[in-house]
Amino acid sequence: ETGKGGEEEEPSSLLLLVPPEQREFQKDWAKDLDLTKLRYFSGTELTRLFGFSKQFQFPPNTTLKQQWKLMGNSLNVRVCSRLVTLGLTVRYHDDTPQED
Repeated sequence: ETGKGGEEEEPSSLLLLVPPEQREFQKDWAKDLDLTKLRYFSGTELTRLFGFSKQFQFPPNTTLKQQWKLMGNSLNVRVCSRLVTLGLTVRYHDDTPQED
């Protein structure tokens, strides 16, 4: 992502967690969805979504199905880090007792 002035922004700075009660959903979100134009993400698209570097490449003979399986076993460390931080913040800054 590019921020003001064309500089790169950290992907983690773009993550916004919104409480469920504040989320808005359109009931007709799929009304204009053309199901004939849907496709699977490529392996490269998956690696970008999971935060891998742009230099990352699957071995040349890796099929799309294998790439999907491999990425399905991956975790985005930045997202996990933010979620753990949020969970700890809520746990230790909330006055209500927590059950372990």
